[in-house]
Amino acid sequence: MIVGGNLTVANNTISNSSGDITITSTGSLNVDNNIITGLSNPVNSNDAVNKIYLETELASITTQ
Repeated sequence: MIVGGNLTVANNTISNSSGDITITSTGSLNVDNNIITGLSNPVNSNDAVNKIYLETELASITTQ
């Protein structure tokens, strides 16, 4: 499937001019060095972490 001449979806891969986004048969996600935006704060122990959440948590650490 080609959308608007700039987006192609084929064989578990979404391709555009800035790179490919691939979901493998094992469930791995490869974003080809593209930036992931709109990521919520983690809820479950295996959730991804966004930069703002990480910086906030690191700033709250105190040393003795």
